[in-house]
Amino acid sequence: SMAQLMIDVILNCAKTRPAASFWAFVLIHGALWTLLPALFYSAPPIDVVELLAWGREWQLGYFKHPPLAAWALEAGYQLTGGGIWSAYLLSQLAIGATFLAIWRLGRPIVGDLGALIAVVAADGIFYFTVPTPEFNNNVLQMPLWAWSALLFHRGVTRGGLKYWLGLGGVLAALFYTKYSGGLLVPLFLAIALASGEGRRALATRGPWLGAAFGFVLALPHLVWMLGSDMAAIAYVFAQDRAHSLIGRLAYALE
Repeated sequence: SMAQLMIDVILNCAKTRPAASFWAFVLIHGALWTLLPALFYSAPPIDVVELLAWGREWQLGYFKHPPLAAWALEAGYQLTGGGIWSAYLLSQLAIGATFLAIWRLGRPIVGDLGALIAVVAADGIFYFTVPTPEFNNNVLQMPLWAWSALLFHRGVTRGGLKYWLGLGGVLAALFYTKYSGGLLVPLFLAIALASGEGRRALATRGPWLGAAFGFVLALPHLVWMLGSDMAAIAYVFAQDRAHSLIGRLAYALE
């Protein structure tokens, strides 16, 4: 049948030209999830509206979230002459960047075909598809988490100051996006301490220069946080679901 023939062609292409198949997959995925909401949404999602309202003020922080997602959305909106479709495109650029990090991390570990399978398997996760037209801090953090993992892996296994400085820069961007990204710092440190390669890496200047670089980049928002009485963090605990210790634990488990 025609369907079987198409499947055979796709599988053959994936086996013989995995790199080309990866880029084709990313482009098709991005085009599809940009066009669908642009053509069929009667109004932009609520988080897009909220971030656009914040982003036009270009503040160093906002009462509910760090500022990078609002800045990115406002920049895209202005660059496209006020096209709301820019929000859908921005989401797909974030998802494409996440796929690229998975691809690059996977290639030296499981080969090109294995890395391609990892990308396609990741696309089976709900958060890579249906919610993505609603560009927000959750969407923007996805490539930053993925690139943090890639740069940390490169720094430990290959060395090189560029990887550690890159990691510091990406972690700073994550601090401007979602505070939960801070969980990566103790996680990376624990992984490094648990392996010989990691301990050798920590004995070099790279991780510490990267940490200093990230701290300098994060400092303006940190100053804003202190000056605003930690507004974005206070917002979390102001919610009804987090008023009690039991409520906070239940929310964390949820």
